[in-house]
Amino acid sequence: HYFIWVGFGVLGLTILQLKSNLSQYNRRTHDAKKLQTFSFGNIQDCFRGKTVHVAGNSNFRGIYFTMHSLLEHKNDGTDDLTGVSWENRTVQKLLCQKDDIWPPKPSCETYANQTQTILVNTWTQTLEHWLNHTKMTFLDYSPDFIVLNVGLTHVRTDKSPHAWEKAFDDYWPAIANLSMSYFEKYPNAKMLISPVFHFNETLCTETDVNNSQVDLWNAMLKAHLGTLFKKDWFIWLDSPQQIVDKALLGLDGFGMDDWVHPDPKSLLAFSMEIMRALCQS
Repeated sequence: HYFIWVGFGVLGLTILQLKSNLSQYNRRTHDAKKLQTFSFGNIQDCFRGKTVHVAGNSNFRGIYFTMHSLLEHKNDGTDDLTGVSWENRTVQKLLCQKDDIWPPKPSCETYANQTQTILVNTWTQTLEHWLNHTKMTFLDYSPDFIVLNVGLTHVRTDKSPHAWEKAFDDYWPAIANLSMSYFEKYPNAKMLISPVFHFNETLCTETDVNNSQVDLWNAMLKAHLGTLFKKDWFIWLDSPQQIVDKALLGLDGFGMDDWVHPDPKSLLAFSMEIMRALCQS
């Protein structure tokens, strides 16, 4: 009976989300127009001397590299990002060998000399990874900013909301306790979570995976986050997913490199959204 109740509750959340306009944000999220007023120079100043943990799939590995390029970019006061570049995914894979070397080290670590920022990347794909990887970075790095995107592996491999609920039962209490303890110790730190992105269903070779499942996962994740939305250190950011949705439709000059990876312009845009949100929260 509990599972049936959870299933209907999550489905209801998903329907409400699908009906909502893309520009609507929940508590502890950020308005896109407000974010755009925060200059590139402000972002570099905000990240100066910080330690940042970027955890997620290959798209968020791309954000890790893009953040580094942005922080090393020479700012002439015009917010001109011409020349910002990052390694392609083939090179990224060579530099960041997923979780083959984890533990004791993260998949990747780099340093932005211009802003003296330490950037750490982990191949964080599941709730179990979320627990284990943040436990390690909290202990070894004490990050000021944590950027998380978790769930596509659950959608692609488990496929069943029942299996997802089992994973939340197994790992969410420990994740929540770990996070609460960390932010009690470091109240000025921030955790930003972005929903799992939609993908091109036509180009995806996994015919039993679709974006309705992505929406259901995102709704279930938000339901479990619950009271974290009331915390000053917590941010749920929808705008990266909205940019990917535009990329899937070819709107506003955004596009996709393949079925699941946005093109460089899209990647740069939602990297900036994430950095602004962390600095303006």
